[in-house]
Amino acid sequence: MKIDDLAVSILNLMSSFVFIKECKSFTYIYINEATEKMFNNNSSNIIGKNDFELFPTEIAEDFRAKDLKIIKNKETSITPFEIVYNHEQKKSFWVRTTKIPILENGEVKYIIGIADDVSFYKTNEENLEFKLDQLENQQRFLQDTINHLPGIFYSKDINGNFIYVNKAFNELINKTNDEIIGKNQFELFPKEVAISFRETDLNIINEKKTNELEEYSTDSNNEDHYFQSFKFPYIDKDNNVYATGGISLDITEKKKLEKINAINSKLASVGKMAASVGHEINNPLTIIQALIFKIQKRLQKESPSLSKLFDEDFSNAKNASIRITRIIQGLRTFSQQDTSEYHDFDMIEVIEQMREILSPTINKSEIQFTIKNLSEKKKVIVHGNKGNIQQAVSNIILNAIDAVSTTKLKNINIEINQDDKFISIIISDSGIGISQEHHDRIFDAFFTTKDINKGTGIGLSIAQTVAKDHNGSIYFTSLPDKGSVFHFRISNK
Repeated sequence: MKIDDLAVSILNLMSSFVFIKECKSFTYIYINEATEKMFNNNSSNIIGKNDFELFPTEIAEDFRAKDLKIIKNKETSITPFEIVYNHEQKKSFWVRTTKIPILENGEVKYIIGIADDVSFYKTNEENLEFKLDQLENQQRFLQDTINHLPGIFYSKDINGNFIYVNKAFNELINKTNDEIIGKNQFELFPKEVAISFRETDLNIINEKKTNELEEYSTDSNNEDHYFQSFKFPYIDKDNNVYATGGISLDITEKKKLEKINAINSKLASVGKMAASVGHEINNPLTIIQALIFKIQKRLQKESPSLSKLFDEDFSNAKNASIRITRIIQGLRTFSQQDTSEYHDFDMIEVIEQMREILSPTINKSEIQFTIKNLSEKKKVIVHGNKGNIQQAVSNIILNAIDAVSTTKLKNINIEINQDDKFISIIISDSGIGISQEHHDRIFDAFFTTKDINKGTGIGLSIAQTVAKDHNGSIYFTSLPDKGSVFHFRISNK
Protein backbone atom coordinates (compact mmCIF):
# COMPACT_ATOMS: atom_id res chain seq x y z
CA MET A 1 0.00 0.00 0.00
CA LYS A 2 1.55 3.30 -1.12
CA ILE A 3 0.76 6.62 0.51
CA ASP A 4 1.60 9.75 -1.46
CA ASP A 5 3.43 12.72 -0.01
CA LEU A 6 0.27 14.86 0.27
CA ALA A 7 -1.51 12.22 2.30
CA VAL A 8 1.52 11.81 4.54
CA SER A 9 1.67 15.57 5.14
CA ILE A 10 -2.02 15.65 6.04
CA LEU A 11 -1.75 12.64 8.36
CA ASN A 12 1.29 14.15 10.11
CA LEU A 13 -0.69 17.31 10.84
CA MET A 14 -3.32 15.29 12.73
CA SER A 15 -3.15 15.10 16.53
CA SER A 16 -4.74 11.66 16.39
CA PHE A 17 -2.58 8.54 16.29
CA VAL A 18 -2.82 7.10 12.79
CA PHE A 19 -1.41 3.72 11.82
CA ILE A 20 -1.78 1.14 9.06
CA LYS A 21 -1.38 -2.62 9.51
CA GLU A 22 -0.91 -5.29 6.88
CA CYS A 23 -3.35 -8.07 7.66
CA LYS A 24 -1.24 -11.06 6.59
CA SER A 25 1.56 -10.53 9.10
CA PHE A 26 -0.27 -7.97 11.22
CA THR A 27 2.80 -5.72 11.06
CA TYR A 28 2.73 -1.95 11.04
CA ILE A 29 3.48 -0.47 7.61
CA TYR A 30 2.83 3.19 8.50
CA ILE A 31 2.52 5.48 11.54
CA ASN A 32 2.17 9.26 11.62
CA GLU A 33 4.26 11.68 13.68
CA ALA A 34 1.75 11.77 16.53
CA THR A 35 2.09 7.99 16.84
CA GLU A 36 5.89 8.31 16.87
CA LYS A 37 5.60 10.75 19.77
CA MET A 38 3.23 8.43 21.56
CA PHE A 39 5.76 5.60 21.26
CA ASN A 40 8.61 8.07 21.86
CA ASN A 41 10.33 6.22 19.05
CA ASN A 42 11.15 6.64 15.35
CA SER A 43 8.90 5.02 12.81
CA SER A 44 11.88 3.01 11.56
CA ASN A 45 11.91 1.14 14.87
CA ILE A 46 8.19 0.37 14.63
CA ILE A 47 7.52 -0.32 10.95
CA GLY A 48 7.65 -4.04 10.26
CA LYS A 49 6.86 -5.01 13.84
CA ASN A 50 3.59 -6.40 15.20
CA ASP A 51 1.69 -5.75 18.42
CA PHE A 52 3.39 -8.59 20.30
CA GLU A 53 6.76 -6.92 19.67
CA LEU A 54 5.55 -3.52 20.83
CA PHE A 55 3.09 -4.13 23.67
CA PRO A 56 2.69 -6.41 26.69
CA THR A 57 1.22 -9.81 25.78
CA GLU A 58 -2.20 -9.13 27.33
CA ILE A 59 -2.65 -5.88 25.36
CA ALA A 60 -1.27 -7.43 22.17
CA GLU A 61 -3.69 -10.36 22.40
CA ASP A 62 -6.60 -7.91 22.77
CA PHE A 63 -5.50 -5.95 19.67
CA ARG A 64 -5.07 -9.15 17.64
CA ALA A 65 -8.55 -10.42 18.62
CA LYS A 66 -10.10 -7.13 17.48
CA ASP A 67 -8.17 -7.19 14.19
CA LEU A 68 -9.32 -10.73 13.46
CA LYS A 69 -12.93 -9.68 14.11
CA ILE A 70 -12.59 -6.81 11.61
CA ILE A 71 -11.13 -9.17 9.00
CA LYS A 72 -14.02 -11.60 9.55
CA ASN A 73 -16.84 -9.02 9.56
CA LYS A 74 -15.25 -6.62 7.06
CA GLU A 75 -16.76 -3.73 9.01
CA THR A 76 -15.43 -0.62 10.74
CA SER A 77 -14.98 -1.05 14.49
CA ILE A 78 -14.96 1.62 17.20
CA THR A 79 -13.55 0.89 20.66
CA PRO A 80 -14.49 3.67 23.13
CA PHE A 81 -11.72 2.84 25.59
CA GLU A 82 -8.66 0.62 25.17
CA ILE A 83 -5.32 0.75 26.84
CA VAL A 84 -1.98 1.11 25.08
CA TYR A 85 1.48 0.89 26.58
CA ASN A 86 4.61 2.95 25.93
CA HIS A 87 7.70 0.78 26.43
CA GLU A 88 10.10 3.69 26.53
CA GLN A 89 8.13 5.71 29.08
CA LYS A 90 6.86 2.58 30.82
CA LYS A 91 3.36 3.96 31.16
CA SER A 92 -0.05 3.15 29.80
CA PHE A 93 -2.83 5.41 28.64
CA TRP A 94 -6.34 5.17 27.25
CA VAL A 95 -7.31 5.73 23.62
CA ARG A 96 -10.52 5.74 21.60
CA THR A 97 -9.77 3.75 18.47
CA THR A 98 -11.52 3.54 15.09
CA LYS A 99 -10.33 0.73 12.85
CA ILE A 100 -11.28 0.75 9.15
CA PRO A 101 -10.82 -2.29 6.91
CA ILE A 102 -9.28 -1.76 3.41
CA LEU A 103 -10.43 -4.43 0.96
CA GLU A 104 -8.77 -5.79 -2.19
CA ASN A 105 -10.59 -8.41 -4.27
CA GLY A 106 -13.21 -8.66 -1.56
CA GLU A 107 -10.77 -9.48 1.28
CA VAL A 108 -9.41 -7.26 4.05
CA LYS A 109 -5.80 -6.52 3.20
CA TYR A 110 -5.09 -3.52 5.40
CA ILE A 111 -6.49 -1.99 8.60
CA ILE A 112 -6.26 1.74 9.11
CA GLY A 113 -6.40 2.79 12.76
CA ILE A 114 -7.19 6.25 14.12
CA ALA A 115 -6.82 6.63 17.90
CA ASP A 116 -7.30 9.62 20.19
CA ASP A 117 -5.87 9.95 23.68
CA VAL A 118 -8.84 9.88 26.05
CA SER A 119 -6.88 9.27 29.27
CA PHE A 120 -8.13 12.57 30.67
CA TYR A 121 -11.74 11.61 30.08
CA LYS A 122 -11.23 8.05 31.30
CA THR A 123 -9.56 9.30 34.46
CA ASN A 124 -12.37 11.78 35.02
CA GLU A 125 -14.92 9.05 34.32
CA GLU A 126 -13.26 6.82 36.90
CA ASN A 127 -13.17 9.70 39.35
CA LEU A 128 -16.82 10.41 38.60
CA GLU A 129 -17.70 6.75 39.13
CA PHE A 130 -15.80 6.82 42.39
CA LYS A 131 -17.62 9.96 43.46
CA LEU A 132 -20.94 8.44 42.42
CA ASP A 133 -20.15 5.31 44.44
CA GLN A 134 -19.29 7.51 47.40
CA LEU A 135 -22.51 9.47 46.95
CA GLU A 136 -24.53 6.26 46.63
CA ASN A 137 -22.94 4.90 49.83
CA GLN A 138 -23.68 8.16 51.63
CA GLN A 139 -27.28 8.09 50.40
CA ARG A 140 -27.62 4.47 51.53
CA PHE A 141 -26.10 5.35 54.91
CA LEU A 142 -28.45 8.32 55.28
CA GLN A 143 -31.45 6.24 54.17
CA ASP A 144 -30.62 3.45 56.63
CA THR A 145 -30.21 6.02 59.40
CA ILE A 146 -33.55 7.68 58.62
CA ASN A 147 -35.34 4.33 58.29
CA HIS A 148 -34.12 3.28 61.73
CA LEU A 149 -35.13 6.49 63.48
CA PRO A 150 -37.48 5.87 66.46
CA GLY A 151 -40.21 7.81 64.69
CA ILE A 152 -41.53 8.88 61.31
CA PHE A 153 -39.52 11.17 59.01
CA TYR A 154 -40.84 13.17 56.06
CA SER A 155 -40.00 16.13 53.85
CA LYS A 156 -42.31 18.22 51.66
CA ASP A 157 -41.92 20.98 49.11
CA ILE A 158 -43.37 24.41 49.85
CA ASN A 159 -46.66 23.37 48.24
CA GLY A 160 -47.05 20.52 50.70
CA ASN A 161 -46.17 17.68 48.30
CA PHE A 162 -44.16 14.86 49.84
CA ILE A 163 -40.56 14.54 48.64
CA TYR A 164 -39.30 11.81 50.96
CA VAL A 165 -40.64 9.56 53.73
CA ASN A 166 -39.11 6.73 55.76
CA LYS A 167 -40.39 3.20 56.39
CA ALA A 168 -42.16 4.21 59.61
CA PHE A 169 -44.25 6.69 57.59
CA ASN A 170 -45.04 3.96 55.02
CA GLU A 171 -46.19 1.65 57.82
CA LEU A 172 -48.28 4.35 59.51
CA ILE A 173 -50.55 4.91 56.52
CA ASN A 174 -49.88 1.53 54.86
CA LYS A 175 -48.75 3.02 51.53
CA THR A 176 -45.62 2.63 49.41
CA ASN A 177 -43.31 5.44 48.33
CA ASP A 178 -44.88 5.37 44.86
CA GLU A 179 -48.26 6.05 46.47
CA ILE A 180 -46.91 8.91 48.63
CA ILE A 181 -44.16 10.83 46.84
CA GLY A 182 -45.53 13.75 44.85
CA LYS A 183 -48.84 13.81 46.71
CA ASN A 184 -49.89 16.26 49.41
CA GLN A 185 -51.42 15.69 52.83
CA PHE A 186 -54.96 16.35 51.57
CA GLU A 187 -54.65 13.25 49.35
CA LEU A 188 -53.33 11.05 52.18
CA PHE A 189 -55.01 12.18 55.41
CA PRO A 190 -58.49 13.20 56.60
CA LYS A 191 -59.31 16.82 55.83
CA GLU A 192 -59.07 18.14 59.41
CA VAL A 193 -55.70 16.43 59.90
CA ALA A 194 -54.39 17.72 56.56
CA ILE A 195 -55.47 21.29 57.39
CA SER A 196 -53.57 21.11 60.68
CA PHE A 197 -50.43 19.80 58.92
CA ARG A 198 -50.60 22.53 56.29
CA GLU A 199 -50.91 25.26 58.91
CA THR A 200 -47.78 24.06 60.71
CA ASP A 201 -45.88 23.83 57.39
CA LEU A 202 -46.79 27.43 56.55
CA ASN A 203 -45.60 28.55 60.00
CA ILE A 204 -42.25 26.86 59.37
CA ILE A 205 -41.95 28.51 55.94
CA ASN A 206 -42.80 31.97 57.34
CA GLU A 207 -40.73 31.76 60.52
CA LYS A 208 -37.75 29.89 59.01
CA LYS A 209 -37.04 28.07 62.25
CA THR A 210 -37.60 24.71 63.90
CA ASN A 211 -40.84 24.24 65.83
CA GLU A 212 -41.72 21.61 68.42
CA LEU A 213 -45.39 20.72 68.78
CA GLU A 214 -47.89 17.95 69.49
CA GLU A 215 -49.85 16.64 66.52
CA TYR A 216 -52.74 14.27 65.96
CA SER A 217 -53.20 11.87 63.06
CA THR A 218 -54.82 8.57 62.12
CA ASP A 219 -53.26 5.42 60.69
CA SER A 220 -54.43 3.11 57.90
CA ASN A 221 -56.90 1.46 60.32
CA ASN A 222 -58.33 4.86 61.27
CA GLU A 223 -56.86 4.53 64.78
CA ASP A 224 -55.84 7.67 66.65
CA HIS A 225 -52.16 8.54 67.05
CA TYR A 226 -50.50 11.41 68.89
CA PHE A 227 -47.03 12.66 67.98
CA GLN A 228 -44.33 14.87 69.45
CA SER A 229 -43.13 16.57 66.25
CA PHE A 230 -40.01 18.56 65.41
CA LYS A 231 -40.53 20.44 62.14
CA PHE A 232 -37.79 22.40 60.39
CA PRO A 233 -37.13 24.35 57.16
CA TYR A 234 -34.72 23.59 54.31
CA ILE A 235 -33.12 26.93 53.34
CA ASP A 236 -31.19 27.66 50.13
CA LYS A 237 -28.17 29.97 49.70
CA ASP A 238 -30.51 32.95 49.16
CA ASN A 239 -32.17 32.32 52.55
CA ASN A 240 -35.39 31.09 50.95
CA VAL A 241 -37.27 28.07 52.26
CA TYR A 242 -37.57 25.48 49.50
CA ALA A 243 -38.87 22.55 51.59
CA THR A 244 -39.94 21.51 55.08
CA GLY A 245 -39.02 18.42 57.04
CA GLY A 246 -40.14 16.75 60.21
CA ILE A 247 -39.44 14.00 62.70
CA SER A 248 -42.47 12.80 64.69
CA LEU A 249 -42.29 10.49 67.70
CA ASP A 250 -45.40 8.45 68.48
CA ILE A 251 -46.51 9.36 72.01
CA THR A 252 -49.91 7.64 71.84
CA GLU A 253 -49.07 5.24 74.69
CA LYS A 254 -47.72 8.13 76.74
CA LYS A 255 -50.97 10.03 76.21
CA LYS A 256 -52.94 6.94 77.23
CA LEU A 257 -50.90 6.63 80.43
CA GLU A 258 -51.46 10.32 81.15
CA LYS A 259 -55.18 9.77 80.64
CA ILE A 260 -55.13 6.73 82.93
CA ASN A 261 -53.24 8.69 85.58
CA ALA A 262 -55.76 11.52 85.31
CA ILE A 263 -58.65 9.08 85.65
CA ASN A 264 -56.95 7.31 88.56
CA SER A 265 -56.36 10.66 90.23
CA LYS A 266 -60.05 11.51 89.83
CA LEU A 267 -61.04 8.08 91.13
CA ALA A 268 -58.75 8.54 94.10
CA SER A 269 -60.38 11.88 94.83
CA VAL A 270 -63.83 10.35 94.43
CA GLY A 271 -62.81 7.50 96.70
CA LYS A 272 -61.60 9.83 99.43
CA MET A 273 -64.72 11.93 99.08
CA ALA A 274 -66.98 8.85 99.15
CA ALA A 275 -65.27 7.56 102.28
CA SER A 276 -65.53 10.97 103.94
CA VAL A 277 -69.17 11.51 102.90
CA GLY A 278 -70.03 7.96 103.94
CA HIS A 279 -68.60 8.57 107.38
CA GLU A 280 -70.45 11.88 107.74
CA ILE A 281 -73.76 10.33 106.61
CA ASN A 282 -73.38 7.16 108.63
CA ASN A 283 -73.22 8.92 112.01
CA PRO A 284 -76.48 10.94 111.71
CA LEU A 285 -78.09 7.96 109.95
CA THR A 286 -77.40 5.80 113.02
CA ILE A 287 -79.01 8.46 115.18
CA ILE A 288 -82.04 8.65 112.86
CA GLN A 289 -82.44 4.86 112.97
CA ALA A 290 -82.23 4.91 116.77
CA LEU A 291 -84.80 7.73 117.02
CA ILE A 292 -87.22 5.91 114.69
CA PHE A 293 -86.93 2.80 116.86
CA LYS A 294 -87.37 4.87 120.06
CA ILE A 295 -90.43 6.73 118.70
CA GLN A 296 -92.04 3.49 117.50
CA LYS A 297 -91.50 1.78 120.87
CA ARG A 298 -92.78 4.76 122.81
CA LEU A 299 -95.86 5.06 120.60
CA GLN A 300 -96.56 1.33 120.94
CA LYS A 301 -96.43 1.73 124.71
CA GLU A 302 -98.52 4.88 125.07
CA SER A 303 -101.00 4.41 122.20
CA PRO A 304 -101.01 0.96 120.58
CA SER A 305 -103.94 1.83 118.33
CA LEU A 306 -102.22 4.97 117.03
CA SER A 307 -98.98 3.06 116.62
CA LYS A 308 -100.65 0.61 114.24
CA LEU A 309 -101.65 3.47 111.98
CA PHE A 310 -97.98 4.33 111.50
CA ASP A 311 -96.59 0.79 111.21
CA GLU A 312 -96.25 1.07 107.42
CA ASP A 313 -94.56 4.47 107.69
CA PHE A 314 -92.14 3.14 110.28
CA SER A 315 -91.39 0.16 108.03
CA ASN A 316 -90.77 2.41 105.00
CA ALA A 317 -88.49 4.66 107.04
CA LYS A 318 -86.48 1.63 108.24
CA ASN A 319 -86.21 0.26 104.70
CA ALA A 320 -85.10 3.66 103.40
CA SER A 321 -82.40 3.93 106.07
CA ILE A 322 -81.25 0.38 105.32
CA ARG A 323 -81.04 1.27 101.62
CA ILE A 324 -78.94 4.34 102.43
CA THR A 325 -76.66 2.15 104.54
CA ARG A 326 -76.21 -0.31 101.66
CA ILE A 327 -75.45 2.50 99.21
CA ILE A 328 -72.81 3.90 101.56
CA GLN A 329 -71.29 0.45 102.02
CA GLY A 330 -71.25 0.01 98.27
CA LEU A 331 -69.53 3.35 97.71
CA ARG A 332 -66.94 2.48 100.33
CA THR A 333 -66.27 -0.85 98.68
CA PHE A 334 -66.14 0.73 95.21
CA SER A 335 -63.64 3.36 96.33
CA GLN A 336 -61.20 0.96 98.01
CA GLN A 337 -57.66 1.75 96.77
CA ASP A 338 -55.70 -1.20 98.13
CA THR A 339 -55.60 -3.59 95.15
CA SER A 340 -53.58 -6.16 97.06
CA GLU A 341 -56.25 -6.75 99.72
CA TYR A 342 -57.91 -10.12 99.16
CA HIS A 343 -60.47 -11.57 101.54
CA ASP A 344 -63.65 -13.65 101.56
CA PHE A 345 -66.92 -11.88 100.78
CA ASP A 346 -70.42 -12.65 99.56
CA MET A 347 -70.91 -11.99 95.83
CA ILE A 348 -74.69 -11.80 96.27
CA GLU A 349 -74.18 -8.98 98.77
CA VAL A 350 -72.03 -7.16 96.21
CA ILE A 351 -74.72 -7.53 93.52
CA GLU A 352 -77.38 -6.24 95.91
CA GLN A 353 -75.23 -3.22 96.80
CA MET A 354 -74.71 -2.49 93.12
CA ARG A 355 -78.44 -2.70 92.47
CA GLU A 356 -79.01 -0.15 95.22
CA ILE A 357 -76.34 2.19 93.81
CA LEU A 358 -77.55 1.93 90.21
CA SER A 359 -81.28 1.85 90.92
CA PRO A 360 -81.81 5.64 90.32
CA THR A 361 -80.31 5.31 86.81
CA ILE A 362 -82.20 2.08 86.12
CA ASN A 363 -85.56 3.50 87.30
CA LYS A 364 -85.07 6.78 85.43
CA SER A 365 -84.38 4.93 82.16
CA GLU A 366 -87.34 2.57 82.75
CA ILE A 367 -85.11 -0.47 82.41
CA GLN A 368 -86.43 -3.92 83.29
CA PHE A 369 -83.61 -5.07 85.56
CA THR A 370 -83.69 -8.65 86.90
CA ILE A 371 -81.27 -10.79 88.86
CA LYS A 372 -81.72 -14.53 88.39
CA ASN A 373 -80.86 -17.19 90.97
CA LEU A 374 -80.42 -14.55 93.68
CA SER A 375 -83.31 -15.76 95.80
CA GLU A 376 -82.20 -19.39 95.40
CA LYS A 377 -78.75 -18.81 96.85
CA LYS A 378 -78.11 -17.72 100.39
CA LYS A 379 -74.46 -16.87 99.83
CA VAL A 380 -71.80 -17.15 97.10
CA ILE A 381 -68.46 -16.74 98.84
CA VAL A 382 -65.60 -15.33 96.78
CA HIS A 383 -61.97 -14.82 97.76
CA GLY A 384 -60.65 -11.68 96.10
CA ASN A 385 -60.63 -7.91 96.05
CA LYS A 386 -64.19 -6.87 96.70
CA GLY A 387 -63.84 -3.30 95.45
CA ASN A 388 -62.14 -4.26 92.19
CA ILE A 389 -64.68 -6.96 91.40
CA GLN A 390 -67.56 -4.60 92.12
CA GLN A 391 -65.98 -1.98 89.86
CA ALA A 392 -65.47 -4.52 87.03
CA VAL A 393 -69.06 -5.82 87.17
CA SER A 394 -70.51 -2.33 87.47
CA ASN A 395 -68.55 -1.27 84.35
CA ILE A 396 -70.23 -4.08 82.40
CA ILE A 397 -73.65 -3.17 83.77
CA LEU A 398 -73.17 0.53 82.94
CA ASN A 399 -72.27 -0.45 79.36
CA ALA A 400 -75.46 -2.52 79.23
CA ILE A 401 -77.47 0.48 80.48
CA ASP A 402 -75.97 2.60 77.67
CA ALA A 403 -76.68 -0.16 75.15
CA VAL A 404 -80.44 -0.25 75.92
CA SER A 405 -80.84 3.52 76.30
CA THR A 406 -81.90 3.97 72.66
CA THR A 407 -83.79 0.70 72.14
CA LYS A 408 -87.50 0.07 72.53
CA LEU A 409 -86.95 -3.10 74.58
CA LYS A 410 -84.92 -2.26 77.69
CA ASN A 411 -84.02 -5.48 79.47
CA ILE A 412 -80.92 -6.23 81.55
CA ASN A 413 -80.53 -9.60 83.27
CA ILE A 414 -77.88 -10.72 85.74
CA GLU A 415 -77.30 -14.37 86.53
CA ILE A 416 -74.86 -15.90 89.04
CA ASN A 417 -73.56 -19.43 88.39
CA GLN A 418 -71.08 -21.41 90.42
CA ASP A 419 -69.17 -24.64 89.73
CA ASP A 420 -66.05 -26.31 91.09
CA LYS A 421 -63.69 -23.97 89.25
CA PHE A 422 -65.40 -20.66 88.61
CA ILE A 423 -68.00 -18.22 89.78
CA SER A 424 -69.64 -16.63 86.74
CA ILE A 425 -71.59 -13.41 86.61
CA ILE A 426 -73.53 -13.27 83.34
CA ILE A 427 -74.86 -9.87 82.26
CA SER A 428 -77.16 -9.88 79.22
CA ASP A 429 -78.95 -6.95 77.60
CA SER A 430 -81.41 -6.29 74.78
CA GLY A 431 -79.40 -3.32 73.49
CA ILE A 432 -77.90 -2.28 70.17
CA GLY A 433 -75.19 -4.95 70.26
CA ILE A 434 -71.58 -4.79 69.10
CA SER A 435 -70.73 -4.86 65.38
CA GLN A 436 -68.45 -7.68 64.22
CA GLU A 437 -65.67 -5.30 63.17
CA HIS A 438 -65.26 -4.16 66.80
CA HIS A 439 -65.18 -7.60 68.42
CA ASP A 440 -61.39 -7.92 68.37
CA ARG A 441 -60.84 -4.51 69.98
CA ILE A 442 -63.61 -4.35 72.55
CA PHE A 443 -61.21 -4.97 75.47
CA ASP A 444 -58.51 -2.58 74.20
CA ALA A 445 -57.82 0.32 76.53
CA PHE A 446 -59.42 3.58 75.32
CA PHE A 447 -61.34 1.91 72.51
CA THR A 448 -64.96 3.02 72.58
CA THR A 449 -67.86 3.20 70.15
CA LYS A 450 -69.63 5.83 72.26
CA ASP A 451 -69.86 9.48 71.34
CA ILE A 452 -67.18 11.93 72.47
CA ASN A 453 -67.37 12.69 76.22
CA LYS A 454 -69.74 9.76 76.74
CA GLY A 455 -67.18 7.02 77.30
CA THR A 456 -63.50 6.64 78.23
CA GLY A 457 -62.99 3.21 76.69
CA ILE A 458 -61.34 1.76 79.81
CA GLY A 459 -64.34 0.08 81.52
CA LEU A 460 -64.06 -3.31 79.80
CA SER A 461 -60.25 -3.13 79.85
CA ILE A 462 -60.42 -2.76 83.64
CA ALA A 463 -62.92 -5.63 83.85
CA GLN A 464 -60.57 -7.87 81.85
CA THR A 465 -57.63 -6.96 84.09
CA VAL A 466 -59.64 -7.68 87.25
CA ALA A 467 -60.78 -11.05 85.86
CA LYS A 468 -57.18 -12.04 85.05
CA ASP A 469 -56.02 -10.88 88.50
CA HIS A 470 -58.54 -13.37 89.96
CA ASN A 471 -57.41 -16.24 87.66
CA GLY A 472 -60.52 -15.84 85.55
CA SER A 473 -61.57 -14.40 82.22
CA ILE A 474 -64.17 -12.35 80.46
CA TYR A 475 -65.79 -13.09 77.12
CA PHE A 476 -68.92 -12.10 75.26
CA THR A 477 -71.32 -12.85 72.45
CA SER A 478 -73.13 -10.08 70.60
CA LEU A 479 -75.13 -9.34 67.49
CA PRO A 480 -76.08 -5.90 66.14
CA ASP A 481 -79.60 -4.92 67.24
CA LYS A 482 -79.91 -8.22 69.17
CA GLY A 483 -78.04 -7.39 72.36
CA SER A 484 -74.95 -8.68 74.14
CA VAL A 485 -74.09 -11.27 76.78
CA PHE A 486 -70.95 -10.80 78.91
CA HIS A 487 -69.52 -13.64 81.04
CA PHE A 488 -67.33 -12.38 83.89
CA ARG A 489 -65.61 -15.36 85.53
CA ILE A 490 -63.33 -15.48 88.55
CA SER A 491 -61.66 -18.43 90.25
CA ASN A 492 -63.65 -20.36 92.84
CA LYS A 493 -60.48 -21.44 94.64
